[in-house]
Formats: sequence, structure tokens, C-alpha cells
Amino acid sequence: MTTRIKKIFSMLSPKKGEEITNTDWKSIYIATFVTFLASVQSYTVSPTLWPYIKFINPEITETANGAFQGASALGNAIASTVAGILVNKFSTTKPQMIAAKVLTIFAAFFYFGIELNVNAAVVLLIIFQAICGIAGGFGSVYRTHISMATTESERAKAFGLAIV
Repeated sequence: MTTRIKKIFSMLSPKKGEEITNTDWKSIYIATFVTFLASVQSYTVSPTLWPYIKFINPEITETANGAFQGASALGNAIASTVAGILVNKFSTTKPQMIAAKVLTIFAAFFYFGIELNVNAAVVLLIIFQAICGIAGGFGSVYRTHISMATTESERAKAFGLAIV
């Protein structure tokens, strides 16, 4: 397993005769992969929340769905602002990106709790959405990370990779 990982990273590093740059490609590849996984989670779980909670509690109203989405959006807006301030102050994106992943894992426990306590399902789902929104806000510094980790001449290539 270790040999495979070394082989993969050796393919990513410059070959003999290639120009060596100051771009931290390893961190860009890792951040892109982690962001891809976060987008898969976001685009697969979020659309199914309303039908899922409606299945668990048929008497729930559409207002609750608004509360779920509003909690996520509010958490995202606040966390994006805080993350931006922290990046400007400390000139690093690493803590915010790590916090985003830790918060996403933490939020999953609230999601699991929905099955365990159906009576508190609405509250647990609002908490889940709020924490996911906060995680998304902290993860929004991903593009800033790419800008900080690349040289100006390779920034377009890095952003092209990020868009994929």
C-alpha cells in the first residue's frame, strides 16, 4: 500500500529535466479530492432530506424544510465570513479546511441520530443542516488555498483542475 502511494505521488512530482516550481501541487491535489468528496456529499444528501423527514414524520410542514435550508445558509454565511477573516489574519487556509471536514463528520452523528430518536428528528435535522452549512463556509477557502499554493504562472492550471 505504501509503495502505491509513493508511486502515485512520484507521478505528480516533476520529472528530470522539467522545471521545478514553488507550486504545492500535492496540497492542491489533496484539497481538490477532499472538496470533490464534500460536493458529492452535499449534492446527494441535501436533496433527499425533505423526502426523508416527510417519510419519518408525515405531519411535518413545508415551513420545516425552509428551516432546514435556512439553517444551512445562515451557517454558511457566518462561517464564510469568519473563515475569510481568519485567512486574512493568519495567511493560511489549512485550519479552516480541516475544521470543515471535522464539522462534517460531527454533523453526520446528528444525522444518524434521526433514526434513533424520531421525536427529535426535526431538531436534529436543523442542527445537522446548520453544522453542514458552517462546514461549507469554512471549506469555501478552498479557492483561496489554490491561489496561495500556486505561482502566478500555474494558477490557471490549478484552477482548471479544481473546476473538474
